[in-house]
Amino acid sequence: MHPKIEDKTVLSRFVIDSFHTDKTKFTTKYKKYLGTFEDDTIAAIEVCEGIVATKFYIKQKATITKLLMTTAISLRTDLDDIIVFATNAGSNLNMEVKDMGVSDVRKCISRDNMEGLALAMTVLNKNIEDNNDALEDQGWSSGQWDGMKAKAEQVRLLNQKQNQMEADKQLAVSENHVKFDDMWNMTLNICLAGKTLFKGNVRAKEYTISLLLKRIRHDGTTKVEKEQKLAEQLAAKMGELDFTAKDFGIDDSWIEDAELTIEGTDYVLNTDDEGGLLVDLKEGSYTAILRKATYNDVVIKFDIKAGETTEVITEMKAIDDGTPGS
Repeated sequence: MHPKIEDKTVLSRFVIDSFHTDKTKFTTKYKKYLGTFEDDTIAAIEVCEGIVATKFYIKQKATITKLLMTTAISLRTDLDDIIVFATNAGSNLNMEVKDMGVSDVRKCISRDNMEGLALAMTVLNKNIEDNNDALEDQGWSSGQWDGMKAKAEQVRLLNQKQNQMEADKQLAVSENHVKFDDMWNMTLNICLAGKTLFKGNVRAKEYTISLLLKRIRHDGTTKVEKEQKLAEQLAAKMGELDFTAKDFGIDDSWIEDAELTIEGTDYVLNTDDEGGLLVDLKEGSYTAILRKATYNDVVIKFDIKAGETTEVITEMKAIDDGTPGS
């Protein structure tokens, strides 16, 4: 769950605001934060905010993502119809029903893989074209096909627009990567000191990047947008896994780059520098395996409910290599 570049200036703002509130505690213990440190950090944030118009990117990408999701979900009825028409056409098709590509389109929709969806729709529409006469004999209309082709084109164009926006953003960032690195290093430095100062205190959350990242994802949406996302999740029967890996018996010790393999899916995910990751999954029961070198593997079972976030915190035990004290 590494923060995207457009998130980093927002996260840095949260952190420097918390630092300002707690400045006396920082400066009492650490000399680094005396003098112009706060002003220098704010200046670095302002520079990066000027390079990437964070709110613009977040808003525009959210709009495109919403359009993509709405279009994708609307395809479900079309896909159901295609299966019925194709099944009824039977041996008049030049391929098996299962090979037409409907299942691939459905997988892309359920996994929010919009780039994969554009490709899968291209394949499906080509197979429909090759079998159009047989399908029309069963009631499939040119209007239905035109509708599917229009949706496929919309998915392609929206993906293209989103990719171009991402490329423009990355270009702006790459040309100024030193400034972003400086800002982010200042932010991480404050977080390290803040979590140390407030260890065991709820205030430590204000310096925990993974928790702040969850907050900005929610704060960046309106009530209507939240309701829309919930409706989309419920329609797609999707929920969210909020996963954290910790070191057994050690407070505030997150495990970075632990690998979580979720059985029955294509997901092999790695935890971030604070042991966290977020992923959308279809409603159901899951088994996952958590692995990291020098730690024992952990088997995890959890349930995902549509429209809900399931929080899972797993502790990993270091492998006993026989060394005294290990």
